[in-house]
Amino acid sequence: MKLGALNQCYQKFISFISGKGKGLKESEERYRSIFDNSTIGLYRTTPDGKILLANRTLIKKLGFSSFEELSFRNLKSPGFEPSYERNQFLELIEKNGEVLGVEEVWKCRDGSSIFMRESARAVRDNHGKTLFYDGTVEDFTETRQIIEKLKESEKIFSDMFMKSPVSTMLNVPYIGTILDVNEAFIRESEYTREELIGNSFLNLNLFADIKDRQQILDMIKQFGCVTDLEVRFQNKSHTKHYGLLNIVFVKLKGIVCELVTIINITERKLTELALLESEEKYRTINEELQQTNFELIRSKEKAEESDRLKTAFLQNMSHEIRTPMNAIMGFSELLIKQYNNKPKLEKYSTIINQRCNDLLDIINDLLDIAKIESGQLTVNFEKCNLNELFQELTTYFSEHQKRIGKNNVIFSLRNFCYPNKNIIVTDKVKLKHIFINLIDNAFKFTETGTIEGGSKYDGNQRLIFYLSDTGKGIPPEKQHIIFERFAQLDPGKDQAVSGTGLGLSIVQGLINLLGGEINLESEPGVGSTFTFSIPYKTIQQEQPEPVKSDFPALTHFLDKTILIVEDDPYNAEYIKEILSNAGLAFLHTTFGQEAIEMATAQQIDLVLMDVGLPDMNGYEATRQIRLVKPHIIIIAQTAFTSHFERQRAIEAGCNDYISKPTREDLLLSMVNRHLAQCLS
Repeated sequence: MKLGALNQCYQKFISFISGKGKGLKESEERYRSIFDNSTIGLYRTTPDGKILLANRTLIKKLGFSSFEELSFRNLKSPGFEPSYERNQFLELIEKNGEVLGVEEVWKCRDGSSIFMRESARAVRDNHGKTLFYDGTVEDFTETRQIIEKLKESEKIFSDMFMKSPVSTMLNVPYIGTILDVNEAFIRESEYTREELIGNSFLNLNLFADIKDRQQILDMIKQFGCVTDLEVRFQNKSHTKHYGLLNIVFVKLKGIVCELVTIINITERKLTELALLESEEKYRTINEELQQTNFELIRSKEKAEESDRLKTAFLQNMSHEIRTPMNAIMGFSELLIKQYNNKPKLEKYSTIINQRCNDLLDIINDLLDIAKIESGQLTVNFEKCNLNELFQELTTYFSEHQKRIGKNNVIFSLRNFCYPNKNIIVTDKVKLKHIFINLIDNAFKFTETGTIEGGSKYDGNQRLIFYLSDTGKGIPPEKQHIIFERFAQLDPGKDQAVSGTGLGLSIVQGLINLLGGEINLESEPGVGSTFTFSIPYKTIQQEQPEPVKSDFPALTHFLDKTILIVEDDPYNAEYIKEILSNAGLAFLHTTFGQEAIEMATAQQIDLVLMDVGLPDMNGYEATRQIRLVKPHIIIIAQTAFTSHFERQRAIEAGCNDYISKPTREDLLLSMVNRHLAQCLS
């Protein structure tokens, strides 16, 4: 109850005393009850401090049991004076007429002190003389304690805020204007307090990544706070570090602020990144090790498979070589015993010749695969008539069918190209070799039915060749290995298939060399179809050359001398035997240097020059002979069969070239032709 309420109570009380109003007794009781039961202490004193009235609240608060006990005291008396500033308080009342909300320490009956908040006013008469003071007092002890605790808490908070090792700042919400920062923030940001207070932490470019700013705004909008957001900060010198950002909204002195904390996690983050980098490194190493291990396993498996194939190949080669050699050696011995039996001599000679050709095919396969793998096989582009090629293959395999006893298999080759596309530019020898291997392979696995092949133009500068058979076919699980070296299908219990296992590997290598590719379609029990393509290159159609009649099989050259340069005496004897009926004179040497001396010092018409000589290369010997005898006829003979070797012979100065093993008909024709030109 304030002073106005007290005054009203008092006026009612005066009216009661003076006998004014009605129901005085009831009014007294009612207002006395209000006065005594007020939760605020009420009093009235004379100017000299004598207590005239006091309510129960004040009496009880001061520790007295009744008003009578309190009335003997004086608010100005020692031991009861509210504070040592009491006289100043009374002077203010006299001067101003009232004093409001003064905090004082009041003494209780037992000598203890309590905090009071006191208000009082002077009640004066019509002449301005003070009659008494009416006052109110409120116990302020608990409130004072709370205030003290709040001040203490505020100091603690301030100390914690300023001394915290975590960078902390108070901002105006949403706009980021900095209200206060602690020492840790100043230290890590490298800005002064003056540079920070009143500025915006967004404008200071404290974020190293712009997307972090947007992420902060999105989190506040969605969640109303930011919790452990990993961001990158940069200080005044643009040094970047990692931090965990937290933003909560707090109310300080009635103002809502953003409390922003930034925990520096740079060292931890760098450790994590180093660990991640290390993990990635070791993961990569592990993957590489796994890959290496996988490759080692594959290499081991391939090595084991290669070793198995090589073992099988060597066993097969032993069989393939020894088989024709057995016939050659056996029938060679029988020739002597059947010297006078011409039919048997012819039969044995035919067998020996055929088995020699078989042995030569094996050697050629080995040489071809070696050249393909070493990259020494070159392409010799030349004119090739597809119709003539197919005719040559048809003639060759007609004889082949008779020899292997498979005349019941229908064999045919057809050219589906337009007549003006029959003549192409390619390596005819290699193309023919491809077909020979494919057709030979087809005959091995085809007992009945057909083998047919051909060619067509696809309209896109590619020539398509194919070969189909109705043989046993190839199982799907075996189709990927048939082009590997030494690979052979299991022919089964009732069938033996000869060969080196190199044919299809050579085919693939030759096709790749010609710029093409090969595909296989096969079904067990139905047959197989090989399809390959090569680039289509043409030349202008030329007029057919007039057919020249061959030279006679043998012409007598009684006045001509041939120098045989050959380090193998049996080969030299073989050549003499072939040319023995031509009336020629023969000279023989094993060394290149001696050949040079003989050819330059004597009258020699033709030199059969072996390339591989003990003392020097036959091509070098040819060059030196040409310096002295530029017009002498020199024919190179070598075991090398490539077109590159033919070109080397011509460049060295040789007139012609013949490969070993030497065929009788080719040698006779070549010698006959060159010596006949000398006569003309």
